Amino acid sequence: MRPGTGPRPAECALTGYWPGWTAWTPVPAYAFGIAAADPSIAGLVLLAADTQPMREAAVRVARYLVELAPGPGAEEAVSALVQQAASVAGPELTPDTPSCPLSLGLFAAYWLDLRAYDPVATAADRSPRC
Repeated sequence: MRPGTGPRPAECALTGYWPGWTAWTPVPAYAFGIAAADPSIAGLVLLAADTQPMREAAVRVARYLVELAPGPGAEEAVSALVQQAASVAGPELTPDTPSCPLSLGLFAAYWLDLRAYDPVATAADRSPRC
């Protein structure tokens, strides 16, 4: 851009670094919403965005950390997380399920909402505007 000029439509890209999802905010989902709402954004650049559901990513990371630093109770902690991940993916999960047995202690409504979000399909569904 030349000094003193603003961005021209179809020349701006929303860029961010998200090393996976956080437990509180599926940031790439927000990035897609921002881009969809603002026609001046021509594209998204999501660096290190996850391509798998958060429950699966949490298990993958936990297993990796146990490989790096095995210790007392580490395998049991991973096993518990695997069971929790299975419970949030299972058909028995309802909005009334208590959050205690669920992964990361998050509410059932959160996990039910995430079921509808597929990061790879969402990214593939975004066609360029130019």
